[in-house]
Amino acid sequence: FVNADGTFVAARSKNIDATSNPVPGAYCIDLPFTPKIAVASAIHNGGDKGTLAEADVPGIGVCSGHDAWVIIHEPATAGAGQGLENSAFNVLFE
Repeated sequence: FVNADGTFVAARSKNIDATSNPVPGAYCIDLPFTPKIAVASAIHNGGDKGTLAEADVPGIGVCSGHDAWVIIHEPATAGAGQGLENSAFNVLFE
């Protein structure tokens, strides 16, 4: 479990060395192993419905040099396109 500010909850996490939130909506994750797949799910706490979490390995862009990355997309609203936003999320690596 990773909080919206990029910190992870050790009691609810396993095998995460470090997390960071270098820009809004982007999270870099360091692991003690090399993951082959990543799956993430955004946590909705009364905010917009339809927020999506996307995960991949290895890290790219602002997360280059990290083991994985997660980005959080907010839903498109009238007159606005999709953007990135901070949100808590769950992520699983294998």
